[in-house]
Amino acid sequence: MQSDDELLKLRPPIQYGASVNFSTIDTTPGAVSWAAPPQPVDDYTHWLRVQFKHHCAIPQYLFICANRLFLKNIPVEITGPYKAELLAAMKTVIKL
Repeated sequence: MQSDDELLKLRPPIQYGASVNFSTIDTTPGAVSWAAPPQPVDDYTHWLRVQFKHHCAIPQYLFICANRLFLKNIPVEITGPYKAELLAAMKTVIKL
């Protein structure tokens, strides 16, 4: 299992100040998405927690997408191998 320090180095490709499309999220490693690690990780949920704690945009993006999907019923297309883990994290954030 990868350490927190190793996971912290695997930052998602976030371009602060750039427009973010919250209607589609790709969790595929290497994808240009706030929810995508730059390379495959052993435990996506743990990777997401580390990013959540250390990058100010991740909690905001996670909550925005969870709010859209679960509270406002606005479609959010989630793709990639970590789709189930991301949905579980969104449910936790929104407390469903």
